[in-house]
Amino acid sequence: MAINIILIVMATAALVYGFDYVCREKRNGVIRQCMLANGILTFLWNFGYGMMGLCDDYTICYWWRGVALFGVCGYLLVEFLFVRHVTGTLKKHFAPIMVVLSILGTTNFLLVVQPSVVTFFPYAGRTAYSSNPVFARVYQACFLTLIIMILVSMAIYWWFRLSLRREKEIVILLFCSHFSLVFAMIPDTVLPTLGYVSIPTSGIGAFACYVFTVYVADRLSAFELSANSMNDYIYHNVDNSVLFFDTYGKLIMSNEFALKFFGLDENARPYFYELFQVSKEKAEPLLHSDTHAEGIKLTTTKSNTVCSVILSTIRDKYNEPMYTACFVYDLTKEERMYQEVNALKQQLQIDLEKKTRQMERLTLQSIATIANTIDAKDVYTKGHSERVAAYSVQIAEALGWHDNEIQQLRNAALLHDIGKIGVADAVLNKDSGLTDEEYEELKQHTVIGGEILKDINMIPDLDAGALYHHERYDGHGYPKGLAGEEIPIYARIIAVADCYDAMNSRRIYRNALSQDEIYEEILKNKGTQFDPEIADIFLTLLTENQIPDLDDFSESSSTSNLADDHRTISKFISDVVITIKAQEYAKNYDLLTTLPMRNLGERLTAELMQQSDGYLIFLDMDNLKKINDIHGHKAGDRALKLLGNLLSRYSDEGVACRLGGDEFLLFLPKATHDSVTTQMQELFDQFRLAISKDVEIRSATLSAGICMCTAGDNFENCYQKADKALYYVKQNGKNQFFFYQQIDRKELLTSSTGKDLQLVAKSLRESGTYIGAMDLNYRDFARQYEYMSQLSIRSQC
Repeated sequence: MAINIILIVMATAALVYGFDYVCREKRNGVIRQCMLANGILTFLWNFGYGMMGLCDDYTICYWWRGVALFGVCGYLLVEFLFVRHVTGTLKKHFAPIMVVLSILGTTNFLLVVQPSVVTFFPYAGRTAYSSNPVFARVYQACFLTLIIMILVSMAIYWWFRLSLRREKEIVILLFCSHFSLVFAMIPDTVLPTLGYVSIPTSGIGAFACYVFTVYVADRLSAFELSANSMNDYIYHNVDNSVLFFDTYGKLIMSNEFALKFFGLDENARPYFYELFQVSKEKAEPLLHSDTHAEGIKLTTTKSNTVCSVILSTIRDKYNEPMYTACFVYDLTKEERMYQEVNALKQQLQIDLEKKTRQMERLTLQSIATIANTIDAKDVYTKGHSERVAAYSVQIAEALGWHDNEIQQLRNAALLHDIGKIGVADAVLNKDSGLTDEEYEELKQHTVIGGEILKDINMIPDLDAGALYHHERYDGHGYPKGLAGEEIPIYARIIAVADCYDAMNSRRIYRNALSQDEIYEEILKNKGTQFDPEIADIFLTLLTENQIPDLDDFSESSSTSNLADDHRTISKFISDVVITIKAQEYAKNYDLLTTLPMRNLGERLTAELMQQSDGYLIFLDMDNLKKINDIHGHKAGDRALKLLGNLLSRYSDEGVACRLGGDEFLLFLPKATHDSVTTQMQELFDQFRLAISKDVEIRSATLSAGICMCTAGDNFENCYQKADKALYYVKQNGKNQFFFYQQIDRKELLTSSTGKDLQLVAKSLRESGTYIGAMDLNYRDFARQYEYMSQLSIRSQC
């Protein structure tokens, strides 16, 4: 009684399990149908045997056993269909084999349900049966054995055909389910055939096999990424080498780029460590780790090519690894390009440092020239600025300053009186006392000097000496009345040196003071007019006779230095101009558009792309050939020069270059989609407005393809994408721009034959026409037009 009830419960569970699977799984229609059919057939199998065991009427037992046998035959046939579907075997011969098995199953069913074959009798509280020794029992055993052998053979065939661990796990599950069914059917089929009492274990085995099969179906649903469909995609649509390795590290598939790159045959199945210079022990953790999304550098074993390898583990919905996708990027070309860029950067840095030193020398020479020019305005103070600079340097050296700081102080001291340029010569050279108004005008030379020098950033605090050298330590100076250490240190040093030179020089209203008088004057004003520390240092230098005499600053040497400075400055400017023209423009720049040429432009773009996100724009001027053919190359050059001038506005932040002919390249770093759209629209509008004013080039239009780039992207890949976007624009009417990321993938990959034919037809229709023919502006046009008009009148046509 208990075993019969168990069979009925399992039958109900199988039916519920089948309907539950169909509700859960919405895809894989064939598998869903097989699971539902096997659930119903497992129900008939178990329910039939269960009801047969509970029935005492042997006539009805034949009917329940017939139901059970129908479930047995149907289950085996559907299971055969399921295994064929998931393994893909017997593709050509499946239909005839299915027909043969169906005929054999039907025949078996008709034979074993005959009353002459089976004898029912009570046994251990249930209705059991045994088979008479006739042909039917042998036929049934052979039929069941044939089905099981076919199922097991298909599983074994699939095992040796596949290489993925996940697929082999599915094979093992199928094999186990069929193996359990074979053993479960032995007591229920073999024993009655040998004349023994039947034991209803086949129903239990069928239920177990069905549970295994549903589990296998779940695993198949998890295996959503088809190897074949993925291979078809990467083989045709991915522009880099892509390989897939199973969980053992063995290659299972690759695209055509990978085959060429690694020099592999299509049937080759090497291991990961055989393709790259990495040990077998290190290869396995690399393949099974998810921490290499940024890419690792590896070298190929065959060609010693340095590659960036990105590994990504493909997992199913149970988060179990199926295989590892390997994306390989050739870094040899990029590294070579980077080396060239770095070499260029180093050379540019060397040139920059050289030019900087030259500019510094030029600046110093210019400062000396300006200082001598200023001193020349005052006939009584010639050489004053140079002497003040020399005294200031001596004070700074006594303070222990560094050479760089001393040089900066010297420059400030040389220009401390530059504001006298704005003071009238009559005031500077007046041979009598100054009026209050004239004195106020003279005091303004500090403010004027500060204004002149405030924007010169090459030399720090250059304006401090000019603006504050007449400030007093006690706060009673001018122009701002600063006191103490509020006065910049440069100004405090220059103030002492300036006063010493004033007292040590002859003026129209007095002779030069003696050294003792100067000493006493500085000592008396220490702490009021002068910084006490600086005054003490200068007095020490004065006491030790370290201050040079006026004779050491001869006028002849000053005049000679002035002439030398002029010659040096002129020669330096000439050298700079020659160097720039010879090295920059002649080699790296397009003289027509003033933009960098292809080599320099692409290098600068590739370098900037490694540092910043941005947008790469491929521009093409349409109808340039038409303009050259009709109006001559000068007109075409005007159009190119116009576009070059417009693009040069973007060179401050980005890179603009001429690739050659009518093609240009533009890279805008740190831009957004909206900002690029706005800038491109402005560029197109400005170009249209400019060409509308020139009748000969008004037929020119622009087309542009745009590609969004992220920092570190490969330049060549982005260049190709921008080119594809430009081609898309060409196909769709020109005179516009478009983003590569917005192009429909299908439309980009499929051949637009119809659209191309339409464009050809349009071109043929419009050939020979010229818009604006009446706007031609050359001297003979009026005469030719009049002649043709009269000719048409005479000819009456």
